[in-house]
Amino acid sequence: MLGHLIHVYGVSITLRLKQYAQYRVDAWLQLTMRLLRFGLQLAFLGIAFSFVDRLGDWSPWEVVLMWCTGVIGFYIQDAFFCFATQSKIHFYNGRLDYALVRPLPVFTQESAREMPLESLLNMVFFGVAFAIAVVRLELYVQPVTMLLLVVALAASALVWLGIATLISCITVWVGRTFSLWQSFSALNDYVKYPLDIFPVPLKTLLTVIPFGFTTFYPVAFALRGGEYAWPGAFSLGVGLLVFGLAYVTYVLALRHYSSVGSGI
Repeated sequence: MLGHLIHVYGVSITLRLKQYAQYRVDAWLQLTMRLLRFGLQLAFLGIAFSFVDRLGDWSPWEVVLMWCTGVIGFYIQDAFFCFATQSKIHFYNGRLDYALVRPLPVFTQESAREMPLESLLNMVFFGVAFAIAVVRLELYVQPVTMLLLVVALAASALVWLGIATLISCITVWVGRTFSLWQSFSALNDYVKYPLDIFPVPLKTLLTVIPFGFTTFYPVAFALRGGEYAWPGAFSLGVGLLVFGLAYVTYVLALRHYSSVGSGI
């Protein structure tokens, strides 16, 4: 079964590449814009650190590492499990009917069918920046730290996957949730930076709504160890908890779903 699912994803990526190859100008334009956006985001950090040496107690490359961890986690979710964010549309307008009659699991088939190549490109771009930060901080000679950074990426992806799925699934009961997703996405702008530079109320909010576990807490624990053991050491557990809650909600949403769409 796992091999079959991997094959489905492989075919999907191949078809996406063929689709982009048919529209070369558009493909190159999108690639150029993604590179430009990527460069501007990192340039912003460069401008910020041209005025200060550190953000709180964190060096420029430590901040880059945090930033990239959160962004890579998001794009892992958005590239390979994009149905988590797009299912709110399917639940609302009845498009889920087509997926329900196919033999593969709904989540898998729709994620593979609608896999956004742009997210894969973004994941690669920020993966390169992540690797550069690791080299500049000389973390590659610290196997325990490297293992914790891998755990940090897993925690980030799980939290993003859980939050996206939860927001999409409640569409079945409350109708449109686009504004809710936009509001939650806006909070992500804050967790690109060390949380301990923010006021306590904002830091608490980004901990209760577990965006802090997509970047700061797991990376801080990997870099500084015991100083950030609480709650950094529990980042993967938080990710699994959020994902588990999202999975239960997803199963209930499928049972509650009406074949004419929950928004009609």
